[in-house]
Formats: sequence, C-alpha cells, structure tokens
Amino acid sequence: MQILNKTLHWSYNQEVQSTYIIRIKGHELSEKMAARCLESCQKVGQKAELYDAFDGTDPTVDGVKVPEHCQDATWLQWLKLINYHLTKPEICCTLSHFSLWCKCIELDRPIAILEHDAVMLNQFTHHTVQNCIVYLGCIEQYQSMQVNMIPPHAQLHKDYRHILRTHAYSIDPLMAKNLVAYVLERGITSSADVTMSLNRFAMTCFGLFAMDIPGPTTIPEWGKEK
Repeated sequence: MQILNKTLHWSYNQEVQSTYIIRIKGHELSEKMAARCLESCQKVGQKAELYDAFDGTDPTVDGVKVPEHCQDATWLQWLKLINYHLTKPEICCTLSHFSLWCKCIELDRPIAILEHDAVMLNQFTHHTVQNCIVYLGCIEQYQSMQVNMIPPHAQLHKDYRHILRTHAYSIDPLMAKNLVAYVLERGITSSADVTMSLNRFAMTCFGLFAMDIPGPTTIPEWGKEK
C-alpha cells in the first residue's frame, strides 16, 4: 500500500534546485558554448548541470532527435505542432524548454534555465516571486549598466511584449504549470520566446545575474531553413 503524504501538499521552498544549461549533445558549437556557460556558473558558485536538448540540426535526420532523458516522456504523445512555418531548430528549442518546465513541476522546486550562449555573472539562489518568470539579464542590460524591470524587448518593436530571448530565466512550479498548460492547450504555435509573452505570464527582473554573448547560432534566421 502506498500512502501519499510528502508529494500531496504544496511546496513553498523558494531555493533554486539547480541551474540547467541547455546544450545540443555532440554539436561542436553548442558543446563549446555550454562548457563556457558551465564554467561561468562554477566561477560564481551557481549550482549547474548540462541538460541535453532536442536536436533538429542534423540534416540527415528526417525529424527531431529526442534526448535520452525524454525518451519515455508521455507528453511527447500529447504535444502537437500547429505552426508549420517554424524551423526544426525553433521547434527543438521550444521542446527543450517545455521539457524543463515539466522537470520543474516534477521537482516541485524553482529552477534556473540557461541556454548555451549564456554566461552567469552573479549567483542566483532564490526564486522569491511565486507564479512568475524571473528574467536573469541580457547583454543589452550589461552594456548600458541599466536593469529594467521588464525585459527591454520593446527596443526592437513596440509590440514585442515577450521575453527578450530565452537564454536566462528562472521559474517556479506554479509558473511551470501555467506554461505547460498553455502549450498543451494551444500546441506549438510559436518559438519559445514569443510563447513567453508578458500578456500571458507574469515576468520581472531583479538584477543582472546573467547575460548572453552574441555569436554563431544553432537556430537559423526565420525563413532560411524549414
């Protein structure tokens, strides 16, 4: 007989369980950038680990490579692609973030999520706002030495009210559930950053904890590779 107790009740632990660095396993550029990201975490004492991404970069593969840790994930059978204009790398990016949102729910603890082009600048240990995306910073903030409460995506276009790239943010289980529910209900309709819209999800920024370093990308510009 199994008796539910520990997992039946809400957890209010705000300590970040770990930082997950999304990398494409075996991809030379991704591996190199992820190693740099991991090193930056170690320098500031940020608990971090590499997290294998869904891979859509191999032109010889007709479809998406599923990482080992998601091979048995039941949500792979539920999640559907709606926007067929998205590139394979864009779809894989969304799937990789989605899988970490699911992991956050399973852990029932806040987690920080970094993409391989990010570097950690300062330690981030507690997710202090429930049901919120905490933006950890970007190169625009680093260069201007100003920290905006709302990610400065409006500098590109006044209607860009989504997260300014998904390279560095933290979520708690409540926000993870909302993100997962939204994508399951609507399907994959947009890239990960556009999905994380300020019109739908609470988002804030408390300081400059991380930034992205511009350079070569594993996600081609829209319209170049389908």
